[in-house]
Amino acid sequence: MQTISSDMLDDQKRIVIRATSKIAPGYLRGQAYDKYQLGTWMVDKNSKTRSMRPKVHTGMLAFTTFSFPKANNKASFKNPVEIMISSNLRTKVIFTPGNIQSIDIIAEELKYNTDGVFTPKEWIDEGGYTVYRSNTNSESAWQEPTDR
Repeated sequence: MQTISSDMLDDQKRIVIRATSKIAPGYLRGQAYDKYQLGTWMVDKNSKTRSMRPKVHTGMLAFTTFSFPKANNKASFKNPVEIMISSNLRTKVIFTPGNIQSIDIIAEELKYNTDGVFTPKEWIDEGGYTVYRSNTNSESAWQEPTDR
């Protein structure tokens, strides 16, 4: 079963994700495969998702800041990682470091599951997004499963 498009296989040096920050962003999680069956890794379709809390910013550069539901009202805007996704990469999830605190993105809704997979709804991916981390440790693991 082929999961990579033939265009991508033809040009494997093409940059599809650009992450910019003062400190190396490290590992960016996109998808977590948690079920192995007949030689294939799969995603559990019944994985419980939770909505992140939105704060809409209006104006010429409208976007939404999403933070975890139980986080305090003052989301941390330290240690940003700006991420741009190439139009050659088709994805329904966003790529984040494990120590994520909040996200600025042009989307109507943002959900996440206990595996650290973030799925935006009505995402305008041409605008990229900015992830804010709790610290600059580029090798931080996702802090779930716990109750946030």
